[in-house]
Amino acid sequence: MKKLLTTLSFFGLAAASYGVTVFSENFDSWAVEPSGQATTPASGLGYVWGAEGYSATNDYIWGYYPGADPETNRYSVSGPGGAFSDAVSGNAFVASLDYDASDMWANPTVTYRNFVEYTVIGSLTAEQVAAGTISLTASVKSLADFTEGGVLKQFGIHNSASANTEGGVYFKIGNGSDVYATQTISVGAGSSASEWTTDTLSFALTSGNIGNWIKIGYYAESENYSAATVAIDNVSVSVVPEPSTYALLAGFAAFLFVAIRRRK
Repeated sequence: MKKLLTTLSFFGLAAASYGVTVFSENFDSWAVEPSGQATTPASGLGYVWGAEGYSATNDYIWGYYPGADPETNRYSVSGPGGAFSDAVSGNAFVASLDYDASDMWANPTVTYRNFVEYTVIGSLTAEQVAAGTISLTASVKSLADFTEGGVLKQFGIHNSASANTEGGVYFKIGNGSDVYATQTISVGAGSSASEWTTDTLSFALTSGNIGNWIKIGYYAESENYSAATVAIDNVSVSVVPEPSTYALLAGFAAFLFVAIRRRK
């Protein structure tokens, strides 16, 4: 009896341990800039930032990766008391496309992208991979236009002049400098500045993913002279079992329960 109960407890704990949140951020502890000026909210928190340019056929042209201190004119935090006041609840992260206007006018078909990136898992363990799936959930929204002193300070992602204007959250898996797969939760040109988009992305894991990294990033991108700003909130990453894993554990638990009752 004791042995069966111990085994049942082990499987129950194993099932619970697989459904583990490995990253969660709602930005409520981040400082809000009340004047609407951009800040460096990600500085010192393990994020790195960069800017990139891509051709009309999505070929990489250039990149700028200065490291762990985001520039002040690209990111801010919105929330109660802030100029933008856009959040699901509490605060929200704001990613803006800050382009060189003269360069964009000279190269209108180049896609410009700003991003801030975080390594959620540096090396997937065998236990994490055994769960079968790693998932990201986040909410994104075009930021409403913001005017201060009669001057338009911030643009939302609702300029239909550019089909490639978008922003949101990306989810990557890779190893070293190689990116194996990327998925995004994003809003694009024409999206509403009053509606949040919440979605979940997942990567199926196999033994070949042991040692891979998992990264997330908040980004804004555009071309054809269009500015872009996106609000991001309630980001989380979890390692969860596949449905077949749940079924296996549930079946084994039921078998042990019947065996215990019979021995009584």
